[in-house]
This record gives sequence, structure tokens and C-alpha cells, in this order.
Amino acid sequence: MQELAPKPQQVLRGHAATVNAVAIAPDGRTLLTSSEDGQAMLWALGKNQPLGQLGEGHYGAVNAVIFARDGQSCFTGSDDAQIKQWDLATRQEINLLWRHQSPVTSLDVSADGRFLLSGSTDKTALLWDIATGCPVQVFRGIALLPVMLFSVRKTGKSLQLAKQPRSAVGIRKACRWPLPACRKLLTTLLKSLFS
Repeated sequence: MQELAPKPQQVLRGHAATVNAVAIAPDGRTLLTSSEDGQAMLWALGKNQPLGQLGEGHYGAVNAVIFARDGQSCFTGSDDAQIKQWDLATRQEINLLWRHQSPVTSLDVSADGRFLLSGSTDKTALLWDIATGCPVQVFRGIALLPVMLFSVRKTGKSLQLAKQPRSAVGIRKACRWPLPACRKLLTTLLKSLFS
């Protein structure tokens, strides 16, 4: 017996190039997409028209998107090495986070909504305080391959980032950094991630 492939419930058309990333808002009603065209777009789930484009966009492909935990803003990461925070109500840029030296390829937000973690082809991951827009920790030592995709896991004594090239299947290299006892901030982050 032949299995039938499920049909999509919704097909969204609006980007001028390849779609690189998607994220669903915490309320489950809004979708965020990003593309090689340098734009990020908001969509109402269940409708085939975009709600709108986010501001002026980036100067390169937008590779990563994620919503803030409160659902009031979102973040985009791009080939222009910038991370932008956007107000969802106005669709305007409210913060520019710029410390990476190469394209930003992945983003994640802590479960408590206080921190953003970004990965880049510059072989670093940066931990940002969302309230101040300042980086609070740089994770180096990711040799050989750029950080293309990462996941953060709670372990007892370290922060673990796994990196994976976009075309690979499985994790190619995992790096761990010791948590200094004096870094209460990182301990708080680890307790809140993915809880």
C-alpha cells in the first residue's frame, strides 16, 4: 500500500528568495520567516497573506529568527553580522546587537526570557542580556567549523554548545566551557534554559 504524503495546511508566498528560518510565536498564532532576500516577515497562522515585513531589514541574508518569550518582540540574525530586535506591534527595530565579526547563523532565548544566545561563522557564541542589549559572555574555542546551528543543554557544571554545519546530519563537534563558581549569571542561565 502506498503512503500518501500529507498536504500542507497553508502555503505562504511572499519572500523573493529562499526561506532560511521560521519561528512560531509563544501564543501560537503568529509565524516569523526569514530569507536570503534580507527580509523577515510576520504571518497570521491560518491566513495566506503576510501581516507585514519587519522594518528596513538587513544588508544580507537573514539566517536565524526567534521570538522573545514575552511575545512582544523578536530577533533576527543575518549575514551582515548583526542581530536586530524588533517590536512586533510596530514592526520597527528597537535594538541592534552587533559584536560578531561574521554572519549570525543561529539564535536562542533562555526559558526565563532574560538572555539571548547567538552563534556565528566567526566561531563564537555570544550570550546577551536582552534588557541591556550588551553581551555578557563570549564562548570561544569552537575550532574548525563555524557555529551554524547549536543547542544549549543544562549539565551540572558546564554550558555545552553543539555545532553542526547546515548540510550535515548529526553533530560534528561539541564544546564545553567550565562554569566559573563566581559567574552567578551563567548559573542562573543554566538553571533557566529549556526548563
